Amino acid sequence: SQWAADGFLQSGVPLSSLHVVPHGVSSSFFPLSPEARSSSRDQLGWSSSFVFLHVSSLTSNKNPEILIRAFSKLTSRFSNVKLIIKGNEDLYSSSSRLESSSVSSLYLSLLESNHLHYIGLQTSQAVIALYHQSSDCYLSPYSYEGFNLPVLESMSTG
Repeated sequence: SQWAADGFLQSGVPLSSLHVVPHGVSSSFFPLSPEARSSSRDQLGWSSSFVFLHVSSLTSNKNPEILIRAFSKLTSRFSNVKLIIKGNEDLYSSSSRLESSSVSSLYLSLLESNHLHYIGLQTSQAVIALYHQSSDCYLSPYSYEGFNLPVLESMSTG
């Protein structure tokens, strides 16, 4: 990303050594037909809920605590909301970050009440695309990010 290139330049890497390649999105992230979307929401068990999605490593710059606090407030006003968090256990132990954070009790309560579903295992790009295509709203409370590809992917789904 240009942000990363700027960081390299500030660190003394010569401009001639850098080339920024624009991010793109796979066509697998394009919108589903209304029928296919309805079917996928049925298969995922999301048909009766308004579904929020968050895809990240849940590191501190992703602001997972803000995400959990804000979503918890929604559940007190709306009973049919669901938050799907796609983390990354293999590289970041994402769920452990939430379980040991200042919002651990809120996180566990949301899991127990079935308002929150955490997915930590590696999944294919097709499955990630299906989550984006089947959710209603993407949440990205990041404080900083070089390039937030999940936002671009979500926008591509319509």
